[in-house]
Amino acid sequence: MLPSGGRFMLRSTIVRLVALCTRHAWPTIVLALVLAAFCAVYSVQHFAVATDVKQLFPAELPWVQRAYQLLDTYPQHDVLAVVDAPTPELADVAAARLTAALAADTAHFKSVQQPQGSEFFARNGLLFLPSADLQRMAGEMQDAAPLIGPLAADPSLRGALGALSQGLVGVANGAYSLDALTRPMQMAGDTVSDALQNRTAHFSWRELASGRAASPEELRRFIEIEPVLDFNALQPGLAATEAKFVCAGVNVGLMASAYRLPRVIGVAQAKSMLFTGLPYDAERVERFGLVTAVHKAG
Repeated sequence: MLPSGGRFMLRSTIVRLVALCTRHAWPTIVLALVLAAFCAVYSVQHFAVATDVKQLFPAELPWVQRAYQLLDTYPQHDVLAVVDAPTPELADVAAARLTAALAADTAHFKSVQQPQGSEFFARNGLLFLPSADLQRMAGEMQDAAPLIGPLAADPSLRGALGALSQGLVGVANGAYSLDALTRPMQMAGDTVSDALQNRTAHFSWRELASGRAASPEELRRFIEIEPVLDFNALQPGLAATEAKFVCAGVNVGLMASAYRLPRVIGVAQAKSMLFTGLPYDAERVERFGLVTAVHKAG
């Protein structure tokens, strides 16, 4: 606290300064504008926002250089997309189409990878199965040969009906045993029954070949996404994460969301998203209950 004499001198100085500015109002305004413009120009040229945490430490440090080498060798993807579908085939198709769509958006995404859908595993995936599983799969494929052969030539509905017809003719002629057609016919019958009762119908060749229902991990695919980050912004990945919510499968002929979505947001809202395929903003899907909270950008 200033002594009484100091307070008097400070008050006197302020009063004289205000009186001076009042007597020379226009020069004071012009001087203030010049100083404001100078400060603005100086701030723009000398101050900037950098949100890259890598710049917190000097690049010449040995451990920092090793860290950079590690990141270059093993890139860290900041976004992981999870694709669920009722059959392994639909999961593959949906993941592949989503990967292709994101990879084409180079303005927002630097790298998009699908670890489970690489060409290596497409060619050599059977080599990683246990011998017992591989033998069982080969046996199931052999038993289902009456259906698989015709369907490979004609995968349409006409081909499916023709394959079933040929299988029955083969059983009648003694070419195939009735047991060989038991599982394929049962799966085909279940699919047709679901379709006739207006339920979502799916048929999986992998389940037919493996002789068992698909496990949860076989119905899920992962997509690793590296967004383009603007480190001059307060939220570097905002352009990549500020996205619309849409049932993308509807626009590419898939209905993989029809099972879980109504259970999460209700039948009415799910129908709105599934039947139209239109994008919805974050505020609207929050009202649906698809997200728990929405934070404004900035």
